[in-house]
Amino acid sequence: NLLLWYDKKSLKEELSSGVLKMLGIDSFLKVPVLKMSGGMKKRLAIGCAISKKPPILILDEPTNDLDIVTLGILEDYLCSFKGCVIVISHDRYFLDKIANRILEIEHKRGTMYNGNYSSYLEQKIKNREIEEKHYQSQQREIARIEAAISDIEKNQNEIALKKDETLAEQK
Repeated sequence: NLLLWYDKKSLKEELSSGVLKMLGIDSFLKVPVLKMSGGMKKRLAIGCAISKKPPILILDEPTNDLDIVTLGILEDYLCSFKGCVIVISHDRYFLDKIANRILEIEHKRGTMYNGNYSSYLEQKIKNREIEEKHYQSQQREIARIEAAISDIEKNQNEIALKKDETLAEQK
């Protein structure tokens, strides 16, 4: 899933950017992509994406294969990025540092939460508690309505029996 082709000329021009230099991409530009380590490929892919100065960055598991220094550089860059960043990640510490909104997709439904990952977890727990209370309330109301229906049916049966008895006595 990594970018296996890049334009060395345009990337070299962009290396004057502090972020790309800090990513250390200039140190391995002469290495063939197929011989690069996972971390080198990840830094190159991120560097290529950043060098294009896009309005939207879409990053799938960007922390995989990154060393701690590169991870810190990426976090700082994303926190100051002026566009939209969409990140798919299982790294909750990374999400805590960079996210200000979390979109959860569950049961084919999306729910937006404001705040970082920790805030999302707290809000989700509160929402689940509220949903559980609503569910219990609905169940009590259903039981009350079913009991009322049962009482009405019982009363109608008793009325029908008395009516039948009265008709039988009249004959």
